[in-house]
Amino acid sequence: MFRYLEQAAQSVVSDAVVWVADADPTWSAVCTLTQRVVQLPKVAAPDYPTELKKFCLEHHIGLVIPTIDPELLVLAELRDDFEKLGIHIVISDTSLVSICNNKLDTINYFLSLGIATPTLFTKATVSYPYFYKPIHGSSSQNIGKVPSAKYDFEALWEDASLLKMAYLGKDYEEYSVDIYYDQTGRLRCAVPRLRVAVRDGEISKGCTVRNAVYDFVLKHFTILPGARGCVTLQLFYHPTENTFVGIEINPRFGGGYPLSHEAGATYVNWLLQEYLLQETIPFYDAWLFPLKLLRFDNHVIF
Repeated sequence: MFRYLEQAAQSVVSDAVVWVADADPTWSAVCTLTQRVVQLPKVAAPDYPTELKKFCLEHHIGLVIPTIDPELLVLAELRDDFEKLGIHIVISDTSLVSICNNKLDTINYFLSLGIATPTLFTKATVSYPYFYKPIHGSSSQNIGKVPSAKYDFEALWEDASLLKMAYLGKDYEEYSVDIYYDQTGRLRCAVPRLRVAVRDGEISKGCTVRNAVYDFVLKHFTILPGARGCVTLQLFYHPTENTFVGIEINPRFGGGYPLSHEAGATYVNWLLQEYLLQETIPFYDAWLFPLKLLRFDNHVIF
């Protein structure tokens, strides 16, 4: 993501620079890639908004791009205040971010759009196998599959913070869709990525595809009220029955964005064009497919 932003800054706005912010830069890998690093308070700290605004004004920052879940709602609440100062925080409206941050609200939102979701279970209605995940959570933390009653635990049912839902088996294909929304909330591009293998909630093997999933997204998500910038949609597709199940909406760049970018959907470039150069982003569907992503670990020594 940082590399793509640097390339965009050089090609789209020739004199633009990219800063990286972290609460602890000494333990941030991306902070080792540049000297333009700022240490800010943790996003939940009371002085975070003041320090962020101060830094943006002092260094003439025109664009702020969130990348992690904990900062999304905070920055959504700051967006209008910052825009008055000429600082664009690329984040969806507070109402949409609030829905996306709550997995139960997200399920109800899908249902309001006429999109199926996994069946939710109570202890009295449970059917095995089932899947559990927190109502508020990210990075696939505290999730799991219970294959049968033999492996079920009372503690899971006593934990009201966990959703218990039907497990979608091998008949379904899992997809993430990187969607770009302009400032009016209109879809400008959508790139479905088949999630062949996933690790820690992020794609490790994947491929861009243009199939029924693409048509489904254009039909149901051409306009997403309150959406801005990159939104990552997660869903399951049953190719034999041609049915879809909505899972999550993440109002930020997903971990698999590099695949969409390399396919030609250069969302970070479009952000600079739209917010810094006031250009209109046209609809784009010339991205490459099939294009494969194979992710591996790397390390930084310093």
